[in-house]
Amino acid sequence: QPPGSSLRQFLDNEMQAAADVAEEAGVPLILGDQRVEELSADVGKASQKALQDLVSPFDGGWIRTAEEIFQGLMNLRGSRRDKEASADSEGEGETLGLQDFLDWSLLVGLPLTVLRYCTSALLRAPGAFLLLVGPVIVVATLPETPTLDLLTVVYELILVRVLLNTVLRDRDAVLAKSIVEA
Repeated sequence: QPPGSSLRQFLDNEMQAAADVAEEAGVPLILGDQRVEELSADVGKASQKALQDLVSPFDGGWIRTAEEIFQGLMNLRGSRRDKEASADSEGEGETLGLQDFLDWSLLVGLPLTVLRYCTSALLRAPGAFLLLVGPVIVVATLPETPTLDLLTVVYELILVRVLLNTVLRDRDAVLAKSIVEA
């Protein structure tokens, strides 16, 4: 967002602050995060693939779904184990635990943070935002039926698969590549 704009005041973030300080100091800065447009396209493709797999149980779709979700969970577990091992070898023992998520400052700031992220996503990638939030709104307004329950499970399986793989694993690869190239 341009400096001084009302959107900038509401949606200001650490990336923009770092870019402003670097620019003022005449220091080159590489922001290594994935562009929201690229991430949205990747999420869209992954969601389509996940849906195709869920409606193709006899073509190995359910097996691929289970494998992708399992692999994503194992990647999370491996990341935590690596982080713990790294902290232990450095003698720090610094890893995130439940107590970190119960921090008062974090809890107080969480509602504003969620509002800012949702607003930013709505403004920068409205299609992706509506794909994420739309089904939740529909489910919340319809009467509960077995069909709706089934559709909710399908949506949640797609969401978990995409979050674990496209958003976490693949985005981490993009971030790592940006760091290496810097």
